Amino acid sequence: MPYKGTGQAVTDLLAGHVDLMFAPAQTVMPYVREGRLKALAHHRLEALETLPDLPTVAESGLPGLRGGRLVRPARARSDAAGDRGEDSADANRVLAEREVREKMLGLGADPSGDTPEEFARFIRDDQAKWSKLMKEAGIAAPQ
Repeated sequence: MPYKGTGQAVTDLLAGHVDLMFAPAQTVMPYVREGRLKALAHHRLEALETLPDLPTVAESGLPGLRGGRLVRPARARSDAAGDRGEDSADANRVLAEREVREKMLGLGADPSGDTPEEFARFIRDDQAKWSKLMKEAGIAAPQ
């Protein structure tokens, strides 16, 4: 079911209008800690520091399903401002800071980054995977 934002989707999940959803950890972890939602799996390839017993999506029977990336509008900085890997290096440096890392872990988020090449590969693979799935299911991309 498509939603324009996570807030309404979580509200509907809590109310029982939808059965499950993929959601940002920092959005749903308070409800998981309260016992109002149950975390079923996470998208990373390795165990989470905050929930080491929570299985990965692959371990739960959906290998190859990954998600979650830190992104910004392409227009936020001109390519002329410097090396294309500069943003990635800046983000990874911030994600490694103790205070940022502790805050993100406390929210249930995974404070890890990747290189521009890894991100580009993730986007290519993700587009190919979802395009194939949509084609097989007869789902048209929105115009």
